[in-house]
Amino acid sequence: MSWNAEIVLKSGKVVAVADLVSINRISQSDSSVSKNTDFENFVLPSKGVLSFVGKNNIAWLEASDIEYLLLFRVN
Repeated sequence: MSWNAEIVLKSGKVVAVADLVSINRISQSDSSVSKNTDFENFVLPSKGVLSFVGKNNIAWLEASDIEYLLLFRVN
């Protein structure tokens, strides 16, 4: 069982990431990376840069550009 992400941006564009490995938040103050693999309890921050890391692709997005995020399991 794996997780997928569907990210809808405020511009209306949709970004999809399959086989999600982690969602990383890059600190603006010191460039440290906070790695999150607990997708069931993930809370979308209002600011900062996020990387959605999939098995075969990565999407880097500003949290403030995201309208909403859908995380779901697939078989």
